Amino acid sequence: MADKYRVLIADDEMDIRIIGEAVLRKEGYDIITAEDGQRAWEIYQEQKGELSALLTDILMPKMDGFELMKKVREDDLDFPIVAFTATHKSEAREVGANYVLEKPFDNKDLAEMVGKAVRGEKEE
Repeated sequence: MADKYRVLIADDEMDIRIIGEAVLRKEGYDIITAEDGQRAWEIYQEQKGELSALLTDILMPKMDGFELMKKVREDDLDFPIVAFTATHKSEAREVGANYVLEKPFDNKDLAEMVGKAVRGEKEE
């Protein structure tokens, strides 16, 4: 059951945050959103013991997804990270993403990827 999982979504595009939150709440996840990498890092630090995964865009203001992933990896090598990107797939993996979801993505792919992330399953 997904209801025990809290997921942080970081994306500067409000539409992505709204859709991601709606899709994942429907699956039973508790969702927190951040409009930029800096806010996501603050939330991560405040709630890291309660968070199950991070979903992050790459290109964001204040702190980009690469920097956010580096900071999370410095704190926790095993924390599940899903990066959404249209163009930076290999770079996202190098920096620390366990999973990469290519933009544009469909709702089913988002739900499946987050499910794998919180359960610690390998990406196929």
